[in-house]
Amino acid sequence: MTDRVIRAAVVLGSGRMAPGLAAALAGGGCQVTIVGRVPGRAQLAADAGSQLAGREVRAAAIEEPVLAAADLVLETVVEDLAVKQELLARVEPWLAADAVIATNTSSLLVGDIAERLARPERALAMHFMFPAHLSPLVEVMPGRRTDPAVVEQALALCRAMGKTPVALAHDIAGMVWNRLQFALLREALALLEAGVADAQTIDACIELGLARRWVATGPLATAELGGLDTFRRVATRLYPELSAATEPPAILAQGVRPLDEAARTAAGRLRAAALVATEPIAAERRTGLPG
Repeated sequence: MTDRVIRAAVVLGSGRMAPGLAAALAGGGCQVTIVGRVPGRAQLAADAGSQLAGREVRAAAIEEPVLAAADLVLETVVEDLAVKQELLARVEPWLAADAVIATNTSSLLVGDIAERLARPERALAMHFMFPAHLSPLVEVMPGRRTDPAVVEQALALCRAMGKTPVALAHDIAGMVWNRLQFALLREALALLEAGVADAQTIDACIELGLARRWVATGPLATAELGGLDTFRRVATRLYPELSAATEPPAILAQGVRPLDEAARTAAGRLRAAALVATEPIAAERRTGLPG
């Protein structure tokens, strides 16, 4: 692989993540095009991306001329292995030999997604959190055969976007962010099902408690600050009682804390405000991160 600078980026998919991804890439100096199977939907996503970025984001169909000009293709379609494999295998022949193929998967292995590619060494994960244009962290994860030079290109692009990239050592389902998030979600659902507390109370324990602490110190640093002997004793007591469920409960499909449109809007506004407000703390905590 060459180490050329990524200047032309294609967001492959026009769903919920696409506008923020396009805006983040545009903020890193890329010319961005959102491509999708439904042209009208791609245009709507591009219009939203342009508004977020303050510069033009283009829209196009999934066709060879647009893909052939890309230095980076960032896939963000449905979280389904077969769909991702089929789509990337379809567009790969159109790409330049040194174009990078990235997936914004939340849970799948890069090695599995790249299994049908002719050149899996140019594939990796670049996992952005929603909303991508505001969230500072990007997980960069190689597959079994990813060229280290491709990882370096991705890390450089993240820095150009003003993001904080964290480089994972190897392929693992869910990466770090979602493995931690879903471990916490599993326990929250178990508490809800057991009737220990209602949904609002459980969320409040995170929103007003753990989340405010973890902005500055994650769980491992918190254990150090709180005293390792105390944390070891509490862990010994609680570990046997924590949920070990291997399947999501039915309640997750039924709605665990329904939000009407006004509540959704308010929650989205508060989340965006929290990301902006905590940026000074996040900036100080970035020192020493891998990547």
